[in-house]
Amino acid sequence: MTDISVIREHLKSEIKNIPNGSYNAEQKQIACDILDSAKEKVVSDALKNWFQMLPVQVWGKNQTSGNIFGEYLDDFNNNKKSYFDFVIKFINGNYLYLEVKGDDDSDIDKNKTNMLATAYKDFFDNMNYGLFMQKFVICILRVDKYNNIVPECFYDSSIIKTDLTGASLQTIIKELIK
Repeated sequence: MTDISVIREHLKSEIKNIPNGSYNAEQKQIACDILDSAKEKVVSDALKNWFQMLPVQVWGKNQTSGNIFGEYLDDFNNNKKSYFDFVIKFINGNYLYLEVKGDDDSDIDKNKTNMLATAYKDFFDNMNYGLFMQKFVICILRVDKYNNIVPECFYDSSIIKTDLTGASLQTIIKELIK
């Protein structure tokens, strides 16, 4: 189970409490100095390039000491937390949550990645939207040895009518900025 309402409330408070000097207005970015892997650096660099030309309100690396997370159940039905690697808020209020993983050959914990994918799918399959709910997408980004970024995205297809199966990250972002 992924509790996105908790994520949204924490994101609002996190954006209001950004430490001085850590927000780059030109790049609309919260400091991404602390990346957990080379794969995250590939994604961070790509986001920096794209977001300079897009209507992004704020984006940044989500630290595990932060409050923005999804919850899921492990194989033994224990409640676990997963901290999204990047969080993006677009000017129109839509959100994109990114979890960065290696491809099948380099994923450190394939079982956890599969549990996250199941939790994200279940969340959207059972979601009840409110009247003023913004669009959002959760993506697991797999970065291969050639630094290609391949997203697997999860979203409510009753709200987002475009089929994002197999879509590039740029296509997903274009859908969220409509």
